[in-house]
Amino acid sequence: MIVLTVLCRTLLMLIELLQLFMLVRAVMSWFPPSTGRPGPFRAFITGVTEMVIGPVRAFLDRFEFVRRCPIDLPFLVTFLLLSAASTFLPLV
Repeated sequence: MIVLTVLCRTLLMLIELLQLFMLVRAVMSWFPPSTGRPGPFRAFITGVTEMVIGPVRAFLDRFEFVRRCPIDLPFLVTFLLLSAASTFLPLV
């Protein structure tokens, strides 16, 4: 039982950290890099979050509506899925 509790808490912390990285990425997207190339921090945040957003983006890009939408729906769907996981994980 203790192992399951530790595992759930660890997963919750990772999900919350990933959500924080996603929020940082969203804010950074409003400010283009001044040199034209992303710095190391921006590259790190993008790399970490894209590992999770990428599969959702690959799935949702099959739909024409998602490709034409001006909002980054895969980003939003990923964030909502992580929120749902963090809500239901403590119930395990």
